[in-house]
Amino acid sequence: MKKIVYVSIAPLTRSLIERLYVDVLYESDIDVEFWDITGIYYKKNEKLEYPYIKQINTKEELKTNINRLSKNEVLINIQIGFEYKYIFLFRLFNDFKTSFFYIGAFPISNEKKRYILIKKFFSLRSIKKIVEIFVLKLGWIKKYDIIFSTSSEARSIFLGSKIMRINYIDYEKVIQEKKSDTEKYVVFLDQNLTSHPDFSLNNSRHIDQVKYINDLNKLFQYIEKKFSIQVVIALHPTSRKYDFWSKDKQYFDKLYTLVNNSKFVIGHYSTSLYAAISVKKPILLTITNDMISNIPLSVQIIDGLERNFNIKKINLDDNYYIESYPNVDIDLYEKFLYDYCTDKLIENKIAKDYFRTYLRDIK
Repeated sequence: MKKIVYVSIAPLTRSLIERLYVDVLYESDIDVEFWDITGIYYKKNEKLEYPYIKQINTKEELKTNINRLSKNEVLINIQIGFEYKYIFLFRLFNDFKTSFFYIGAFPISNEKKRYILIKKFFSLRSIKKIVEIFVLKLGWIKKYDIIFSTSSEARSIFLGSKIMRINYIDYEKVIQEKKSDTEKYVVFLDQNLTSHPDFSLNNSRHIDQVKYINDLNKLFQYIEKKFSIQVVIALHPTSRKYDFWSKDKQYFDKLYTLVNNSKFVIGHYSTSLYAAISVKKPILLTITNDMISNIPLSVQIIDGLERNFNIKKINLDDNYYIESYPNVDIDLYEKFLYDYCTDKLIENKIAKDYFRTYLRDIK
């Protein structure tokens, strides 16, 4: 079995390790390392204590570690989307025999895709964008050999790579979760929108925490009064328990249980909504004026969700009225599941076992 090295600039969380099956490989006595290179590109570099994690904070340190590897005996996972500032990084791994990449569900909104295309078109004037295009066109960056993807669209996007469909982790986990006989609450899927580390990494503007929480509390109180049902919060992995919500209404690591046993789900644009779609839960989408101003792409995604699933959306800054529980369009949910979360041929295959076995068999 070859050694497996993950390379990531994402802020390291327990959730990321789980989603990339790093712990599965390590616990199977496979030689695996997770290189956290956040410190090379960003100031913040959170430290997690796992035996397979190696924190690398300079380019020279990265080169030294790469030179210690046997290029034909290592599988490299560069868990980074390609752009100008990472050209140096990708070039360092060009000589490795096999590389693989894991990617989750793709954008589901045509509106979002148009937004990205427009953004790319207008940014072509920048030298950096032109360099990116030439680097890719001229083959100066090695393509991924294998793409593990939950999406049916991967084949048309990653031309020249071998595509291996794999179940989306939220889909697998939520359908395996035991469901109770009664639906006792409504669950809000927290995204830590006021202090998510990704915003700091991308120099994005935060939304105002006080106003955001007040808006959410107003919605929760409205729902609890109108429907005589409690609202609970499934906390994001990067969040913490907050004083502005009752401690007994906030839960870590209970996403799948909470979703599976809820009456309906409240959310923004998190991929955790896929768990709700997987078990056919009604969804209420929410936006705010702050999100429209400071995180415009999020609103594009939410608009796409609204149209693609016929889901109700409200702006928390408006005088909204919720007449009844949200509805579910079963046909639209089913189509999404087989386009972005699973496939008829693999839906009964456990992703972590499939992933581990496939990598073990690579010669």
